[in-house]
Amino acid sequence: MDVHARFIRDRRVPVGIARRLAGLGHAGILRVRAAAGDEGCAQVLAEHDPDDAALDRFTDAGWLPVLRARAGALHGRGRTGDALALLTPWVDDHRVAREVAALLGAQGRVEEVFALLVPRLGEAGVAAALLEVAAAAGRGDEAFTVLEPLAAGSAHVAGVVAAELERRGAVDEAVAVLRPHAPYVLDQAGRLLHRHGRAGDLRDWAADGAGRGFRDGRLTMWLAEVLERQGDVDGAADVLKPLDGVPLAQMYSRNGRIEEAVAILTDLATCGDDPECALHALGGIAPDAALALLEDTHDVDLLMIRVELLVERGRVPEAVVALRACPDHDLPSVRARLGELLAGQGREDEAIAALSDPSGLAPATLLAELLLRRGRVQDALDVLDHYHDRRR
Repeated sequence: MDVHARFIRDRRVPVGIARRLAGLGHAGILRVRAAAGDEGCAQVLAEHDPDDAALDRFTDAGWLPVLRARAGALHGRGRTGDALALLTPWVDDHRVAREVAALLGAQGRVEEVFALLVPRLGEAGVAAALLEVAAAAGRGDEAFTVLEPLAAGSAHVAGVVAAELERRGAVDEAVAVLRPHAPYVLDQAGRLLHRHGRAGDLRDWAADGAGRGFRDGRLTMWLAEVLERQGDVDGAADVLKPLDGVPLAQMYSRNGRIEEAVAILTDLATCGDDPECALHALGGIAPDAALALLEDTHDVDLLMIRVELLVERGRVPEAVVALRACPDHDLPSVRARLGELLAGQGREDEAIAALSDPSGLAPATLLAELLLRRGRVQDALDVLDHYHDRRR
């Protein structure tokens, strides 16, 4: 797949803005910009008019977002055969293969789905696609019979088989299928054990991982949550104490031990290695205490935490003042948040002024959106073009 086709430029118009243009009746702008190589405009044009010739260069180059949008629009119009003809030349890509399988399934061509996907079951998402399409056609058991013997040799297949076993209530069997593939399936296994309250198994998986030289804090967190759910708060605390302190404080807070939680987080915020994390957590438990610690901060990351706490407490004018006074007020994140707050208060002229000549994608996109609201379509496009030209 030629994902570096020369004519395709940067996505100058984000998909969200392109959809706004389409909604305002500016399909002609999408067409012109798609013909010039703008992927965002081409993707939205494909959703609205999959027959437009401006899309051909994208799909001829195998540009996946446009291919998928065009095929989806064709299928949605009842033209599944045309969608298949569009995607089939690129079926070597497993993402395309999964979409082709879904379309074949929609036409009842399940034998072709098996023929397409079974030789590629080790590729990401393919086993899940086979089971999904086959189940929709009433042949889920047949697909599962194909997949189950292959689980030992592929973590991708094992994950799908385990999920199906869990769905059928065979939790022990699901865990057994996953275990040979640790640590690659750790997330799925941990979540499964967490859902079913299997504290002992979580301990075993954590010990097994440590013995093999890998540790994962998620197992510790899931184990603590299971113990907490079972009413063993002290046991959960013992599990969490070796971590950085924030999870322990949050667990104490959930169980009414607010003073202990605040004490831990205050200490971490003032003396710890990650004050941002501690202040985020403290803001969720005792926002006034967090605001007091942040009162005179000049660090932009900490200032942004203060701004969000002020907004959550309905003190938006103070948040605006804090952002305007920020020494790093030209940072894209600061300007974008200031623009959002001003616009949210109906102060769109001030927001547009605050966002002028943006240096980041977030403020440029927001400024374009505000200009579109005013009917200033060309100005909005000029903002996005200017931003991308500056990046070159």
